[in-house]
Amino acid sequence: MLLVLLRLKPIRRLLRIKTDKTKLQTESNADGDFTKTPEYQNAVGSPEVDAYKKALDEANSVLKDSNATQAQVDDALKKLQDAKKKLADSHKTDTSKLKSEADADSDFRKKAAYLVGEVPDLDAYKKALDEANSVLKNPNATQKQVDDALRKLQDAKQLILDKYNSIGTDAGSGASGTVQNTSTDTTGSVNTGNTGTTNAEDATNHAAQADSHSANADANTAKNTAKNTAKNTSNNTGKIVKTGAKTSIFAELAAVFAGLGAAAVIARRRKHSRD
Repeated sequence: MLLVLLRLKPIRRLLRIKTDKTKLQTESNADGDFTKTPEYQNAVGSPEVDAYKKALDEANSVLKDSNATQAQVDDALKKLQDAKKKLADSHKTDTSKLKSEADADSDFRKKAAYLVGEVPDLDAYKKALDEANSVLKNPNATQKQVDDALRKLQDAKQLILDKYNSIGTDAGSGASGTVQNTSTDTTGSVNTGNTGTTNAEDATNHAAQADSHSANADANTAKNTAKNTAKNTSNNTGKIVKTGAKTSIFAELAAVFAGLGAAAVIARRRKHSRD
């Protein structure tokens, strides 16, 4: 009987299945690279990161256990892979808004606000646009990098629009103020002031839209437009009371100066806006 047992012992050793930890070890070793991915960086501070770290700790614990069964190893591997997948799927970088903003560049450059924009503001916008396109081309860009690029581009664009809008507001305020201070006919003053303001803004827009001509042609066109607009204003107002005559003159002058100001801006920055 003893002899039989001694002969069976080597056979029992051969039948013992060794636990395979190869896949679990490989998955655990990949942690260093995974934490550098944009998905992981986007997820920092989220519940998905906590779940992943917990699964990684459990995997390392099983790897260190010399008595771990295959079932324990397989279970630890599945938990780690599931945690990693959930984190990556739920924290991908979204570039859709940044791409839409960058794609709108061609239309924005046709607007009057861009055509009469100041050189430093246009340069800042172009720099922000270049940075946005660079981020869009980066497959490893994080959500923070995308959001920062979007904010810079939007801010640069808004600055150009705000300055353009303020020019129209200032011109309108000046014309209205002149009318109110020089006219004793309240109704006539308001109507003439509004007409002068409108025509001043029209003259500015005519100057801004002269993009197909050279700088000198733009300036001459804007000046002629401003003068013609002022004359039309005088003809359209018809007969006005004597006390309102000064109002029409000041409104015309406001229109001319607004047109000349826009023409001067175009002539000064035309060579910088071609690129």
